[in-house]
Amino acid sequence: MRWASVVVAAMALAVGGCSEQRVFTISTRPAPGNIQVDGADKGQSPVTLPLTFDSRKASFRVDAARRGYKDQSVEVTRKTDLNLVIDLKPLTRRVSFTIRPFPAKLAVNGKAVSPAPIAAYATELEFTLDASNKWTSYRISAERPGFQPVERTITWTDPDPSYTLTLEPMRKDVTITTTPSGAKLMLDDEEIGTSPLTYRGSDNKGAAFYIDPQTNQWNEYRLRAAKPGYDPVDAKISWDDAKSDFTVELKPRSKTVRVVTNPPGAVVSVDGNELLRDATGASTATLIFPPVNDKGDLKAYSATASKKTADAEWEPLTFAIGWQDGKSEYNVSLKEIKTVPVALVVAEPKRGDDGWTIARKAILTTAMKNVSEGLVKEQPVRLTTNLPKGSIIDSLAISPDGSKLIFAAIQSRGENDLRSQLLAINAEGSGGVESFSDGKSLDLQPCFTPDGKNIVFSSNRGGRRLSVWMMSAAGAPGITQLTNDDNNDVWPSIDAARHLFYQAFVDTRPDPRIFMTELGKTTRTDLTQAGGYQPRVSPEAKPDSATLLFTNVNEKTGKRELFTLRTDGGIPENITNSPDADDFDGTWNHEGTKLAFTSDRGVDEEQRHNFDIWLMDLAHPGQPTQLTTNGSWDDCPVWDPSGKWIYFRSNRGGEWGIWKIAVR
Repeated sequence: MRWASVVVAAMALAVGGCSEQRVFTISTRPAPGNIQVDGADKGQSPVTLPLTFDSRKASFRVDAARRGYKDQSVEVTRKTDLNLVIDLKPLTRRVSFTIRPFPAKLAVNGKAVSPAPIAAYATELEFTLDASNKWTSYRISAERPGFQPVERTITWTDPDPSYTLTLEPMRKDVTITTTPSGAKLMLDDEEIGTSPLTYRGSDNKGAAFYIDPQTNQWNEYRLRAAKPGYDPVDAKISWDDAKSDFTVELKPRSKTVRVVTNPPGAVVSVDGNELLRDATGASTATLIFPPVNDKGDLKAYSATASKKTADAEWEPLTFAIGWQDGKSEYNVSLKEIKTVPVALVVAEPKRGDDGWTIARKAILTTAMKNVSEGLVKEQPVRLTTNLPKGSIIDSLAISPDGSKLIFAAIQSRGENDLRSQLLAINAEGSGGVESFSDGKSLDLQPCFTPDGKNIVFSSNRGGRRLSVWMMSAAGAPGITQLTNDDNNDVWPSIDAARHLFYQAFVDTRPDPRIFMTELGKTTRTDLTQAGGYQPRVSPEAKPDSATLLFTNVNEKTGKRELFTLRTDGGIPENITNSPDADDFDGTWNHEGTKLAFTSDRGVDEEQRHNFDIWLMDLAHPGQPTQLTTNGSWDDCPVWDPSGKWIYFRSNRGGEWGIWKIAVR
């Protein structure tokens, strides 16, 4: 404790040097205080003590001290008031304040030290002890919009009189949800997790927000929400009046598609819903592509384009519309349906436990809508029949003079109903249709005799099996049964020597046989060891020998091939030698030098193998030429006696008919 000296001066009396004693009462404000007189401790104030003044002692030094106050010294002389009060002054300290990070309004005990924000301040402050012997303190506060107020209490015992007031940003927990959930969240390029989550800042005290003094705006966080299959969504998060919940909607990708079809005007449907057309005729729709799995694979739509008019139809085309980097324009070319399905019913031999039977077989064939020749457009072709819609033609034959065509028209009302009618027309296509049978039985494969007077054919009119019959070509009454065994006899033909050739399905044999017999006799000759189909005798037959044209099956490939055989005991000769092609329906020209047959070895304009009519010059059997190229089902060829025309069955145009084409 420091002492203040009070010098009490005792004034000398008159020259005589008398001494004088004065009684002083010494107090301190505040009290109590420690009192010393000339260094001697006199106790706590107030104190009363006499002081003697003489020539040797004219003054006394009184020192007053109190904890928390500055020491005070007073000089006491004879003239000093006997009631001496010493005012003790508080301790003082120079303090300084620094405000970070930005200037703010500073207040001491609630009183602003400056009307404007400041970054630093220094002042002298008094410090004392209160009645409880505690040091007085000061409340220092700093405030700035956009920051949390900062407050600090300072006192005498603080080791450092320099103070830093740090303004803390405003803080809040930010809860982020996304629709749908599970999005990866980035905040200022830092990944913070997957939605939904609550972000509490890197220090786990809450996200920090403050007002930028440069812009006077709240700082913002850049939020990005990303999920596979969705476009990333960017948003900003700021103080927003302490708003804590933020929702981000992830929208699936979408685009407006425009489908242009060729030909124009096709109906375009997406997932079964027809699209509207714009002013240009294009089909348009706005499609949404949500992800279909966690990998973000986007939905793909199934679109179908189709068109049908009264005159034409195009194949429906199904195509996918995916996101495809936002592709919006789709050009779709439709393939015109140039074909039409046409039903064909045939009499098919089947071998079962009870032997061979003739059963109904339905086949769906393909016909070209265009009836002209496709690859050879200059080739003239003409329809000679005008039959009711849905008529089915079986095989056909032409009269030796070329004036008449006869054919079988199949009739069937169900699987167990198989009948036919023999019909004849003028070969040039004029006139009506002449009926040669009543349609109550199954009459098949008609053929004229060489003199043209009679027609031989296969029929079941005599029982459950097919046999060979003959009737007048002029329509005279009477029908003669030529075969009467327990077989199914088909494909009859007669040569000039009155030999009957036919194909027989014998119950004891798995393969069809080809027999020759002389009309009026019961004996018959099995002409081939390997059997065969569709026998046709050559027109130049002699009494003892003829050449037989027939079809047989290649056991390795299952394809049919054409063979010839001398009826006087020759060996069958394969004249097509095309194991990969199906060759059948062989027929002779009038001179017996050329053949017409059906084959699928060629292709149409769409590269499909189909049945066409082919020609073969027997002088060059290895060089057959294709006659019809339409792409429809063309078969059953017969030669016009002049050799200039071929008649054939075809489904071209969508109906079965007999057509006529010139031989090139």
